[in-house]
Amino acid sequence: MRLRTFLGLLILASSLQGCFIADELFEEEEEKVSNQLDLQSKAEENVSKEIQSEIGDDEYTPYGFSQLKVIKPLELVKLEEMELQLRLHPKDSTLMDSIQNQKDFIRENKIERTAEMSHFFTLITDTTNINILEAKYTLNDTLGVIKMDPEIVLSVPKKYQLMIDYYFNEYTIIIARSYTEGKQLSKSFYRFFKDQLETYKRVDQKSAFLKHTLDICTMVKFKGNFDQEYIVQSVLQKFIKKERKDIQNYAPLKYSTLYETKNNDDDSIVGYYFFHKFIGNYAEQKDTNVVLVEFSPYYQVEQIFQLDGTFESYTNQTK
Repeated sequence: MRLRTFLGLLILASSLQGCFIADELFEEEEEKVSNQLDLQSKAEENVSKEIQSEIGDDEYTPYGFSQLKVIKPLELVKLEEMELQLRLHPKDSTLMDSIQNQKDFIRENKIERTAEMSHFFTLITDTTNINILEAKYTLNDTLGVIKMDPEIVLSVPKKYQLMIDYYFNEYTIIIARSYTEGKQLSKSFYRFFKDQLETYKRVDQKSAFLKHTLDICTMVKFKGNFDQEYIVQSVLQKFIKKERKDIQNYAPLKYSTLYETKNNDDDSIVGYYFFHKFIGNYAEQKDTNVVLVEFSPYYQVEQIFQLDGTFESYTNQTK
């Protein structure tokens, strides 16, 4: 019995020691996460204060911040590696000299850690428009703002306010059989466009695509579902009225079914197209036109081709 008791106590002691080690590791991880959250909060606070100090009486609405990214220059990485080597070889005078030279170089060239984060926000300067902005902020090692690089600069009418809220917060805009299904479909819809938005690098491209996305969000919310044909027809009408100033008094007459263009290798959708008949004044002459309209996978108008012949000859529709 004594042997069994001893073994039991030994096993219990071993398990408790493992718990203590696990607890210590968990506490270290908690402390690390806590420090990251503190840095994130401080950086967000400093960026917001920087904006508010510059905008005067404008109305500032913060929507969100990206994860804070700390950037360590190679010169600092090299210094840390040499200092680690010195711990292993504390009497290496050559290494000591190299470390001091590296420190001098870093100090003379004012090399320091920096951090970056992007911030999405709006500014209202008057009663008619909302300025949508996203900017990448660079901060120093004390999280003071060094500079700002714009990523999105877009001015839209105030009627877009509701859709900006829906888009950023990913509120449900698709009606489905259940609330959960509608919420999931809506999130997938937002993610489809948000992922594409991040592929653009130029400010003008990113801004234009956000405007396009907000317009499509408005259409989806209005219909309560993702009606592709309604969307592409509406997008085309807006495009012609805004971009094709050479066409006056445009009036749509007919649309064909929307067709998919697929990649031959993997059968993925690479775009859409349809045939369209409309009437309008071109070169001061009123006429009926038939065109082929190509769209991107994100429902942007890409190309419009003038066609000869009747609308029915391309669509096999009867008059």
